[in-house]
Amino acid sequence: MSPRARFAWSWATGGVIVIVDLFHADDPTMTVSNDAEAVTAQVLAAAKGSHAVPIVYRDSAGRYDEIVHDGERFVGFRTLGCFDLESALAQLRRRAA
Repeated sequence: MSPRARFAWSWATGGVIVIVDLFHADDPTMTVSNDAEAVTAQVLAAAKGSHAVPIVYRDSAGRYDEIVHDGERFVGFRTLGCFDLESALAQLRRRAA
């Protein structure tokens, strides 16, 4: 299943995958939130061998939350509620400690 959402992804410090939703109201694509299963599967497949890493995403409103996965598939969302990446990564580190 190919994602219908437009997004970009990259690696952040500490081996965290960061997905940025590129949704725009004038563009008829889905948001990452609404297409999370396909987006998660594609990113995990592209990040070969990195199936246990955390994934954070910036939604179309600019808020960072976590995408929970089982290494292959989307499982759910975990609220981080941050509006900048550094705060989101700090929140992840606190939870892991």
